[in-house]
Amino acid sequence: LFLASYFDDTFERRDPGTIVPVIDRDATGAITGVNPFTFNLNYKRKLRGFSAELQQILKADRSTTIAGARYQWAEVDTAARLDRLGTAFPPVFSTPPANQSVSPSFDRFSAYGYYYYELTEKLTTYLGASLDSQRFPQNTEVPPVSENEDTETQISPKIGLRYKPFDQTTLRAAYSRSLGGVFFDQSIRLEPTQMAGFVNTYRSVIPESSAGILPGAEQDVAGIAWDQQFGPKTFLTVSGQWLSSEGARALGAFDFSTLPADLGTTPQTVDYEEQSLLVSVNRLIDPWFFAGANYRLSYATLDTALTGIPTSVLPGGRLSMDATLHQLQLFTGFQHPSGFFARVEGVFSKQNHEGSTQPAYEDVWQWNVWAGYRFWQRRAEISAGIFNIGDQDYQLHPINYYNELPRERTFAARFRLSF
Repeated sequence: LFLASYFDDTFERRDPGTIVPVIDRDATGAITGVNPFTFNLNYKRKLRGFSAELQQILKADRSTTIAGARYQWAEVDTAARLDRLGTAFPPVFSTPPANQSVSPSFDRFSAYGYYYYELTEKLTTYLGASLDSQRFPQNTEVPPVSENEDTETQISPKIGLRYKPFDQTTLRAAYSRSLGGVFFDQSIRLEPTQMAGFVNTYRSVIPESSAGILPGAEQDVAGIAWDQQFGPKTFLTVSGQWLSSEGARALGAFDFSTLPADLGTTPQTVDYEEQSLLVSVNRLIDPWFFAGANYRLSYATLDTALTGIPTSVLPGGRLSMDATLHQLQLFTGFQHPSGFFARVEGVFSKQNHEGSTQPAYEDVWQWNVWAGYRFWQRRAEISAGIFNIGDQDYQLHPINYYNELPRERTFAARFRLSF
């Protein structure tokens, strides 16, 4: 198999309330203070690059071997301007304080191999490993930006197991390590993304809405699951998963050791972990109707530290957040042999968290309906629905993983073709 792609993405941001830290130093260079200043930000990033991947699959009676290599390259053209009123006090910045145009590049080489072997009719093993080496921009996200680049290389083992002790019982387990991407490079790939039914790689394990982009982060994923069928119509899955990621990056800052203040960066470490439990029950009521429920409980922690700034100067430079999220999904629907189908579902979310300025408690119900028609031997589908019928907004903290919910009543329509 061969996959070649070209991507071109532009992101723009304007924010009159951007806060940038200004670092004060004494005559010896020691940090004596950190003060937040507000700027008017105009930011634009254009990402252009390509990806090429070659993969070979070999199948035998009881085994499958997958081997491949991938190379990606991109140029990251970034323009960032920070403005401040000339009459603002104190007058320690240039005019404008920052007006940057940088063009660092990104490249990544990956080589991988996977081996799936059916030891017996009941037991299958999954083995894999990947070598990733990438060069990426040090900071093109948090102005003042930088043209500097970092490199990261990692060998990542992967292992999985599927055991079927009885005809209607399956046990699964997996562990994998991977090297996180920078933008959406991890989404363009032929390389397998699952091991024994568990996702084994992410662009970013750390939710970017909570911590932003953390390029080159180390990721660890582990999971265990029990799949059970009760008779011909009832299906149960109970699974647990552990996600962990850590890394370091540079954040933009001003260094007030001279006049006017210099553009600079300050290092930050980020450490994230989430444990989750999922229980899923599905029932076929008769040939046309079905119903089910999914319950997910997750606990997540996020620790960040500005390691270049002493805690005696900035106690808030080290932050810890944690949150517990309960989500319950109830659904029912029907599928008629003629092609008509419909579905009604309710989603309940309840979250408690600490260490954030958002409300510490939130719970919300949302109800959705969806209906449509499949035709052309089920290769074509036309459907429409209303999401969040009750028009309920919410303030769930993104530190927990969850499927994004609509914030207002939303109508959607879709036409889909499958080839």
